[in-house]
Amino acid sequence: MLIAAIRLLFALSVLGMVWWAFLWPVVIPVEPDNRLFYIGSITTLLLFFACIIALLFHRLSSPGQRGH
Repeated sequence: MLIAAIRLLFALSVLGMVWWAFLWPVVIPVEPDNRLFYIGSITTLLLFFACIIALLFHRLSSPGQRGH
């Protein structure tokens, strides 16, 4: 159950990065000092890396998944 939640967060973080990189500049006028863009994009990136680390740790610690 926990791994399913982490996978969901991983997918949402990827969608969030697509939002910040490609859709935000089209929808919202670009301002160089926009705090929401800065905080949102950094938070999404940190969530992405945390999910990758959690999924890798789970894969390495699972005894039945070695060699696959």
